[in-house]
Amino acid sequence: MKSAIKSYLLNYLYVQLVITLVSLPILISWGLSLSFLSLLGNLIFTPVLMLFIMLSTIFFFSQLTGIPNEWSALLLTKLTHTWNTLLHFSNESWQISFVHPGTWFLISIPCITWVVISSPLIKSLQKRIAVLSVFLLSICTSLWVYQQIKTKNSEVVSQVSDKFSIDVNADGQLTFIDDGYFNSKQSPEKVVEFELRPYMAKHFGSPTIKELILLRPGIRSFTGATTFCQYFKVKKVTFPYFEKPLNKPGWRAFFRLKRLMDAKNIILSRTGTWQKSNKKIIAVDESATKKTNLQKALHQKDTHKPTQKEASSKTRVPKAG
Repeated sequence: MKSAIKSYLLNYLYVQLVITLVSLPILISWGLSLSFLSLLGNLIFTPVLMLFIMLSTIFFFSQLTGIPNEWSALLLTKLTHTWNTLLHFSNESWQISFVHPGTWFLISIPCITWVVISSPLIKSLQKRIAVLSVFLLSICTSLWVYQQIKTKNSEVVSQVSDKFSIDVNADGQLTFIDDGYFNSKQSPEKVVEFELRPYMAKHFGSPTIKELILLRPGIRSFTGATTFCQYFKVKKVTFPYFEKPLNKPGWRAFFRLKRLMDAKNIILSRTGTWQKSNKKIIAVDESATKKTNLQKALHQKDTHKPTQKEASSKTRVPKAG
């Protein structure tokens, strides 16, 4: 029994190492993340997945043939609910992204892997696992060192769009400046997920966003910032007072962002206005900006939702563009 379990675990580890090394170049090229817990997760959920497929098959054919299937439906529902509950324990810190090191480096990874698994000099399974483990560790270390060197030598990175820029600080942390980029997109949450995430992964790996600056706060910029804070480590979000009154969807988007920031301990900073000068962002002294009562309330406590009387007062509050 022990030998069977040992053999299963060794073969499982060997297959996972080969799959990880072969898929790593694809993940890096597409700007996707690699999970630290992929080996453990696959070990745990492979039997669960097999059970899920078996129950789904039984339920499908019993439904076609008219056989009573309450028990299979109940088990399938319980299994799905448990699976979804466990998935909510995931954390973005479990994932790591690597900077794109170059095409030839990525091509060499599966080639060397093939040499190791087909070499007649490495016949035993334990030796192949040891060699592949050392090879994977050396690749990850090399990519991490390359990422640190590239980030420190970077300056202002050219934009994906002319409406946002990224400043690299001396400590390697980033300042993301949105000058209407989110507002120009029909679905900013999809833009963050399918455009910004791959872009950031290819150029910065797993960066820490020191500050996210929204120069034109509005409904879409709040939605994009909410998704941005979900996928990245953000320390601070800064935006000026609104230039026009927010409507109800705007307030909902604002407080949705505020609740997420409170849950992730992200600092919210408000200021007067911002100006762009020679690709740099300059904050104008907020004392020079006239504040209404509602602006003061937001400045003192952003969780304060404006009353109907405040929102309809004669003094109009700045809103997003």
